[in-house]
Amino acid sequence: MIYTGTYNEFNFLQTAKEGCDFNRFVKEYEELIVGKSVGVLSFDGDSLNPTKEEYERGWKYDDKEVAYFDKLNTHELNTEIYANCYDEWYLFEEPTKLKNNHIFVIHSGFGLFSETEDQMINHLKKQFWDQVELNNPNSFILYGDNFIYGSKNKNDVEKLKI
Repeated sequence: MIYTGTYNEFNFLQTAKEGCDFNRFVKEYEELIVGKSVGVLSFDGDSLNPTKEEYERGWKYDDKEVAYFDKLNTHELNTEIYANCYDEWYLFEEPTKLKNNHIFVIHSGFGLFSETEDQMINHLKKQFWDQVELNNPNSFILYGDNFIYGSKNKNDVEKLKI
């Protein structure tokens, strides 16, 4: 099932993980990513710790265990910068450091829509939106138990054919 919604200035889409493969999303919708600066908060449920080669290509890693790349390009998207499982990205028009780095994608069942009124999930959703508002990305991608794409640009979400 695909859910769409809004929260303040963000439009978002959520589907079960089986409904969207991160690798396929990156290939089919690279225009939503290429040219953006990214903060990778989670790579396979942990930090993306850049290799020597990745540092040489421009990756940075900060003391908050967040990997950054200014202005992603097609070449970077064709490398192993996503694990296709438990990844969490925040995308910006300009290079931006994340002010808060709680990883949400690793929480079992985390999503912005829930069929039950689980107190823990509701608490995590509030924390997530607080973090999004604090960091102010243009868009975000979470790929855990659910695939979630959110953007300030409503057209970006509407064009997704997941």
